[in-house]
Amino acid sequence: MLVGALTVGVLAYAPLAHAAVGGTISGTLTEPDGDAVSGVGISAYVWDEDSWRYAPDGYSYTEPDGTYTLQLPPGEYRIGYYDGYDYVEEFFDDAATVEDADTLTVADGSTITADAELALASHIAGSVVGPGDVPLGGLSVAAYEEVAYDGGTYWQAVQYADTDEAGDYDLGGLAAGVYRVEFSDGGDLPVYATEYYNDEASVLVADDVTVAPGGVTGDIDAKLAEASQIRGTVTDADGEAIGDADVYAYVKAGDEWDYAGRAFTDGDGGYTVDGLAAGTYRVSFNYESPDDYLYEVWNNKGSLEAGDDVVLGPDTAVEGKDAQLISGEHDTKYLDRVTQPSISGSTQVGSTLTATAGTYEPAATSMSYQWYRGWEAIPGATGLTYTLTSADEGQYIAFETVASREGYETDYNGTEYVGPIAAAPAPPAPVPGPAPAPAPAPAPAPAADEPTISFPKFIDVKGDLKVGSTLVLKNYKALVARSTVSYKFQWFAGSKKIKKATRTKLKVTKPLKGKKISVKVTAKVGSTSRAVKVKVGKIR
Repeated sequence: MLVGALTVGVLAYAPLAHAAVGGTISGTLTEPDGDAVSGVGISAYVWDEDSWRYAPDGYSYTEPDGTYTLQLPPGEYRIGYYDGYDYVEEFFDDAATVEDADTLTVADGSTITADAELALASHIAGSVVGPGDVPLGGLSVAAYEEVAYDGGTYWQAVQYADTDEAGDYDLGGLAAGVYRVEFSDGGDLPVYATEYYNDEASVLVADDVTVAPGGVTGDIDAKLAEASQIRGTVTDADGEAIGDADVYAYVKAGDEWDYAGRAFTDGDGGYTVDGLAAGTYRVSFNYESPDDYLYEVWNNKGSLEAGDDVVLGPDTAVEGKDAQLISGEHDTKYLDRVTQPSISGSTQVGSTLTATAGTYEPAATSMSYQWYRGWEAIPGATGLTYTLTSADEGQYIAFETVASREGYETDYNGTEYVGPIAAAPAPPAPVPGPAPAPAPAPAPAPAADEPTISFPKFIDVKGDLKVGSTLVLKNYKALVARSTVSYKFQWFAGSKKIKKATRTKLKVTKPLKGKKISVKVTAKVGSTSRAVKVKVGKIR
């Protein structure tokens, strides 16, 4: 009887382990003409701290009749459809990105339908040959799309293809739009130089390739030259070889220096950056020791902008681009702020504001000034005084000094904003007879509505962009008339939050090397809040 009772108990409790079974998201994919779309990948995405990421086990393919089913635990999801060639990637419901997709909530036992009509993909096609017009098979071809990020843009690879034995390729899966095309020899020892259509060394200056909806843009061809190399040796302060140092080559692209190649030094300190096209380059050297982070740019310079050029011809090797890395040799030097700039004077239209410029140690050898109305520089307001006009009424005003000295980082230092600027005083009313003039009308009382929050134009972050330094957020206070403002801070590495980095200072640790750092500042007054994100830079 004891055995029988135990068996019943196990049977009775078994279903409870699977009580939270979740639900399904299913649907049917079709072409614009209604035909079923088979073999397309279906992905579920979940929110993970700061972005939508693939859900574990949330992947399937459409059946020959175009149907699919995803079994998912309870939660919120977004659904994507992708095959990379015949159809344009899409997210439910008719969105181009996962960020713009609809959120579907799965509960226990729920059944959700998410159908989609997929657009036929556009294509870019062409052929690739080498010296002597020999067809090049097995090379990589990539389509790049311009992507907006934090107020700027960058070119991101979105589709890939390989050339066949005849050197031909077909890049599919593209939405209608503008692209740039890269051709590269992806081997460990590349024979051919990386090139961008049309015969450029960087995507930043490549020609645009436009594709129409469902169309094919052909004859996007390339003739690749044999690769060139940059070689040299990296040593320490004592002349000893440094192994496993990072060496980067940057190619001149218009007014910018664009990443072109990378190598590591061997045990003798030697390196070869390969796969380079003819062009003008600069070379940086980076090494992280147990106690320090060493960096310089050839030829013994502290920044890419100050480096010397390395000119490469086609199929050439330039030797002797050496570096001796010495601790502290190229640390950025800053002007120490002794006193802060300030503003004095009445904040009423018609009054003149007077600024006092900040002072530095060592003293700045050049100073320039600019007055700001909110975020915008006031044209012509470049002196130490500024007379308020009617355009300033209700606005906030700030003053900025730009200080420089040879060998030091230029310092941009702004005051706190003053304001809001009051209207000019009303003229006295006409006086009938000998009666005394009435008192001027009082200035209008401030509105009781929630305040508008704005941030200074020149929020900045001080500190070296290297491991071991401390980054400090400066001049972040919001522009509000009320005095009670609360602030929240969050530092980011790329798009991911840095854990416990919620203060105005950030200690740069080894895991942040190579990451792009930014900081988000959120100001709150009552129920009103506003946030701004400040880009800091890439950690060396």
